[in-house]
Amino acid sequence: MDIWRDIRLKARQRHTEAAATASAATADALVRSGLKIAKLQIDEFDPGTVFGPGVLGALERDDGFVRLASNLDDSQKAVVVAHELGHYWLHDETAFMICSTEAGFGGQPIETGSDRVVAYSPRARQEVQADIFAQEFLLPADALREKLVVQRQRPSKIAEETGLPVEFVRMQAIRALLLPPLTAPVTPEASGPGRPLDPEQREAAEWDERPLILDAGPGTGKTRTLIARIRHLIDKEIPPSSILALTYSNKAAAEMIERIETVSPASAPLIWVGTFHAFGLELLRLHHQAAGLSPDFKVLDEAMALAVLEGILAELSLVHFQNLWDPTLELKPILKAISRAKDEMVSYQEYEAAAAEALRDAVSDEEIERAQKAVEVGRVYRIYQQALVDRHCLDFGDLVYRSTELLSRNPAIRHEVRAKHRHVLVDEYQDVNFASTSLLEQITDQGKRLWVVADPRQSIYRFRGAAPANTVDFTNRYPGSERRQLKTNYRSCETVVRVFERFGASIAAAPRPAASWKAHRGKVGFVELVQAPDLRSEAVAMRDQIERLRSLGIGYEDQAILAGTHLCLARFGRILQELGVPILYLGDLFERPEVRDLLALISLGAEPGGVGLVRVAQFPQYGATREDAIRVSGASYRVPVLRVCRKACPRG
Repeated sequence: MDIWRDIRLKARQRHTEAAATASAATADALVRSGLKIAKLQIDEFDPGTVFGPGVLGALERDDGFVRLASNLDDSQKAVVVAHELGHYWLHDETAFMICSTEAGFGGQPIETGSDRVVAYSPRARQEVQADIFAQEFLLPADALREKLVVQRQRPSKIAEETGLPVEFVRMQAIRALLLPPLTAPVTPEASGPGRPLDPEQREAAEWDERPLILDAGPGTGKTRTLIARIRHLIDKEIPPSSILALTYSNKAAAEMIERIETVSPASAPLIWVGTFHAFGLELLRLHHQAAGLSPDFKVLDEAMALAVLEGILAELSLVHFQNLWDPTLELKPILKAISRAKDEMVSYQEYEAAAAEALRDAVSDEEIERAQKAVEVGRVYRIYQQALVDRHCLDFGDLVYRSTELLSRNPAIRHEVRAKHRHVLVDEYQDVNFASTSLLEQITDQGKRLWVVADPRQSIYRFRGAAPANTVDFTNRYPGSERRQLKTNYRSCETVVRVFERFGASIAAAPRPAASWKAHRGKVGFVELVQAPDLRSEAVAMRDQIERLRSLGIGYEDQAILAGTHLCLARFGRILQELGVPILYLGDLFERPEVRDLLALISLGAEPGGVGLVRVAQFPQYGATREDAIRVSGASYRVPVLRVCRKACPRG
């Protein structure tokens, strides 16, 4: 199931129904027809007087009204009404739904700050779905593609004809041109039920309310088991809105919600799914006053945080971290140290105190220098935090740190959060750090109904404080908790599984005693470990192995060579070619000339400074020189480079 395709199909169906009775081919006529079909009326309110600041519209289903902010122009009204119609036809909710952002007018071209903190909360999910519905309802992609490609109309002309914001048309044009044509799903032939859960997976999925940590190695079906756990809770009539699913990366969160949609489409929008940072951001937004924050606080990404430090560089009095040529080179490690401190819930006061104590105790020159650097970082930490307060800002490290403090210092809010999120699931638990585990302790009451899945061997966030001890200490941290293990590998053959067992056991983070898996795919192939004194000897051994496989009927085209870096492959591949082995090595994709040409062309439209002009100008069809491009770039200060080119070549 593809929920986004289904939403677009529903929107297109509603568009057809509304267009059949619309008085004109405009957005305003279309939404008026849609309102008539839905039996809804429009009412206006003064901005900020009813629903709070920034709210553009709201759906009050029971009363039969779509409320609109009175300061919207006609084109904006059409978009907001279509958004609320999306809520009406997509979401079975009795409470009113609010549209509070301008994303539907055109979207944000570049993600910065809090935009990068992706949340899949029920509200955020429903808002995105309503936006998608509005885009396809007002301007179906197939009709827009016809106007753009066949009729050669410009987005500004289409916006004028339809009465839509030109930014809206441009964003929908991107979807119309880049996404494949929208088609109804083909009903698959009955293939019988999928593979049932194995005994270990089923036990974990149907676990009771005691805290559980599930040790799940690669290929053992951990995500499948997590989704089965959610389905089990829903089948037990646990309200989906009481389920909180946390992970450590946006990619993992997106994959999780997609999998949930396949097993329970109706429940998916109601389950809060996202990263620890996204959850922390939502808590701080909801309870900004209790957290001591302004209601419109901003979240800084690393580039923004560096800009803040550069702006107060004179106040920092840097000695050990000073670089007059490029200050950001030395500011980056300071920011990383501050971020790590926040991951460990260490305030700037505690950091400065610890650094001062280390300096007092230092004896050797090396110890003194290291302590002096720590003192300098502590001073920057203090000044930086005050700068964030003055600018009403937080950085990423604050999101988990400050939300944990919020819950620990406010019992009423903590009780409210625990009552709302009664079942907490955590994916990739091996990647949590001290701040994240502290947040979990605040969300859950001694770990009740906490269900986590982890593989300590796969921890990728140790630089942020993720530690194997977090998984080892789980059963000590939460009373009555249990540890279970998935024991069957479904991804690899027995040969690979046994090799992983042998070498994985030596990983410091590996559980003790070492895990042993059953290989579902049986025994296939072989693995040999060959040690060679130099690169050429390794290539010779590889050549011999390739020819051996070829003699067994495995052709060159069925063999692959993997390596850690492109440099290694380039050197290795050259020797193999000298040894007579026909290899296909394309090199680093982004270093290929045709790809670099394409990226340079794209950059001209995406980056006003025209960093790609020097390369593009030297394309044969343009007949320009490097010097010509540099001269044009020099003239493009504060003016988009393409505009300068147009002036230089008015007929171009």
